Amino acid sequence: MPKIKKLLNKLEKSPQNMRFSEIETILVFFEFSKRPGKGSHCRFTNGKWAIDFPVHHNDCKTEYKSNLLKFLKKHNLLHNEK
Repeated sequence: MPKIKKLLNKLEKSPQNMRFSEIETILVFFEFSKRPGKGSHCRFTNGKWAIDFPVHHNDCKTEYKSNLLKFLKKHNLLHNEK
């Protein structure tokens, strides 16, 4: 199973166990680019959408991880990986 599919499955099944670096890998796969944000925040943009994450010690709150999952489902990206 390709790495991206494993990460997407992990995000779906247990978002609380995701590291920020894994979330970053998923977003880069979907052609988001990372921009520095204010303070500890990172912003990912792809021209259409922007997503912000507050990051501390390579982690962010489960709420933000769950929001990413909802975002991917809403925009039909979760199961339409390339």
